[in-house]
Amino acid sequence: MPIYDQLPNVFAWEQAGQWYFVQDRTAAPPEAVEARCFNDGTANVLSINRGTSGVFVRDAMPWNGRARGQ
Repeated sequence: MPIYDQLPNVFAWEQAGQWYFVQDRTAAPPEAVEARCFNDGTANVLSINRGTSGVFVRDAMPWNGRARGQ
């Protein structure tokens, strides 16, 4: 089982099937949600709580100002 390092919380959103995140709320789009961010040494993993349910997102990418493939 991998060991996860907890990173600072981030703001995440999905765009064209890919999840992105930023640490600065002002750089995120309005639909972004706060998420806990972890790294297992190979990928970023986001933990997003939605009330009584939630989701884990693997391979989220830091936002560089444009979507992947653009």
